Amino acid sequence: MTKKTKNSLVLLALGASLLSSCGKGFLEKEPSQIFSPGQIQKAAEWNDQVGVGYLNAVIATFYEPNQSQDGDHNDFAQKALDINTDLLSGDMEMPTTSRGWFKDAASLQINTTNSNTNSQIWNFSYRTVRAANSFFQGLGSDKELSSTISKANKAAWGQAKVLRAAALLNLAHVYAQPYSATTKSQRVLPLYTLERSLDAASGLATLEEVYTLILEDLVAGRKALQEAGDPARSNKSKVDGTVATGFLARAYLDLGRYQEAYDEAKKVIDAGQYPLIPASEIDATGFRDVNTSEFIWGVDITKETTGGLQSFWGHMDIYTYSYAWAGDAKVINQLLQEQIPSYDVRAKWFDNRGYPTGKFYSTTKPKLGADRQWLNDIIFMRTAELYLIASEAAARKGDASAAKTVLKALLKERTEPAKLAAAEDHIDQLTDAQLLDEIYYQWRIELWGEGFALQVLKRFQKNQIRTTRSAQLTNQTIPYTDPRLTLSIPQSELSNNTKARQ
Repeated sequence: MTKKTKNSLVLLALGASLLSSCGKGFLEKEPSQIFSPGQIQKAAEWNDQVGVGYLNAVIATFYEPNQSQDGDHNDFAQKALDINTDLLSGDMEMPTTSRGWFKDAASLQINTTNSNTNSQIWNFSYRTVRAANSFFQGLGSDKELSSTISKANKAAWGQAKVLRAAALLNLAHVYAQPYSATTKSQRVLPLYTLERSLDAASGLATLEEVYTLILEDLVAGRKALQEAGDPARSNKSKVDGTVATGFLARAYLDLGRYQEAYDEAKKVIDAGQYPLIPASEIDATGFRDVNTSEFIWGVDITKETTGGLQSFWGHMDIYTYSYAWAGDAKVINQLLQEQIPSYDVRAKWFDNRGYPTGKFYSTTKPKLGADRQWLNDIIFMRTAELYLIASEAAARKGDASAAKTVLKALLKERTEPAKLAAAEDHIDQLTDAQLLDEIYYQWRIELWGEGFALQVLKRFQKNQIRTTRSAQLTNQTIPYTDPRLTLSIPQSELSNNTKARQ
């Protein structure tokens, strides 16, 4: 970890309030770079809102670069994982891989135990788990809270529960097969809680045990946030009840608990707090401002938090000084792009080479490579995902009418107004099987480049054809069951945790 990253985590974790009330000792960190429970407890004696400050360090694990190795330009936490998994799916392709970054994902070579990218994904996810657990221990428990805890610390505890669940969802999606009656008993991951310490070797938990903890964390986290009054967020990097509900919808869909997935997704949709980007603006946002109405959870990137070239924008946007501008672009699968009807306003997201010139772009557009500030924001959750979860869940539980209603509500803001009636009529005429195929297509287009394509591919059990746009595996058909699409536990974990070799 770089000196810059270490220092920023210290400042993020303590915050201005702690700096004014705590001694110099509170700025010292353990060798792991995560504050120890003792430090949290001691700081809490000085300030009952210590959890609010420490929580920022947990959140930072989702976007800080260099969490595994200095100078690795495909190591920037969640958004790097999103790019990797979209490349694995084949919905995202790379016409050239001359600089090497993300080449392993494009060539399906990150599933090996000694892959650096594999280790990066593992490390940042378990770093979140460790940071959350250290925080829970400092406050006394990851299962229940003291009746005397302040509302601020209760809300922070709730956020940490949601963040631990989010990290475990990441791990389940890439290190395990999709949840089913067959796979739920497979031993897939070490599961670390206060009862199962990260500092002690842990055997592998079953996929069912992993999802049980995910649901427990999300339900308890949301409840704690609600009991604390679900305080208004100072910025969207904080987690609130809506973010928790969004993750619950994701998890229930994974588990095939479709009614619950539908209900949770509809809570977000019906609340109306984060309305869909309207059709008239869909190609005008650049997906660069976290304050855009539809964006539920994300990070406002500043000069202090930017990863610079080592970032999502440093790889995806040709209007930023980036690898995309310099040649190693990430483009949409040609066959997928050809499916987009001309009246779909999302067709404007891509140029004729498949570059996402209308989806991800900085304020310097149309001047290529001009943005050298790398201050565009990053997005982790938005409302369109909840529409797709609700539509898919309704279709899978046999309620085609509800599925179509939700899907048409999404398409209302993704279709040219003059063609909307025809698009809605098309949806109304779909058979049950055709409806699921339509929902699969909508997932792939709507959330392209946002990290959902691999889990969607596996959930819908589809094969994928690499097109001539791909420098790797050109024209090859990759089945959803291909073992290269599921990562193996990294060698570093196998070496340090003998029980993980089971």
